[in-house]
Amino acid sequence: MEQQPDRIDWQQSINNPVYTSDGKEIGFISSVQTDKIVVTSGPLAPDKFLVPKSSIRSFENGTVYLKEDSKFVSSNYQFE
Repeated sequence: MEQQPDRIDWQQSINNPVYTSDGKEIGFISSVQTDKIVVTSGPLAPDKFLVPKSSIRSFENGTVYLKEDSKFVSSNYQFE
């Protein structure tokens, strides 16, 4: 069942996968902030993304789908 971002139970979303609009998995939600989610990928030196909740298109069957493609996400949301 698809949910809109303003109706997501964010505590239940921890460890759920996140996909970009072009179908690439960028990682899993590791924490939730007031207006952003932190997504990490990789075990040793993980890539980290700070994704605004406004970028979320939908939350369906435990999976978060973003409005932006992987290139945009890597260029704009990745941080150290």
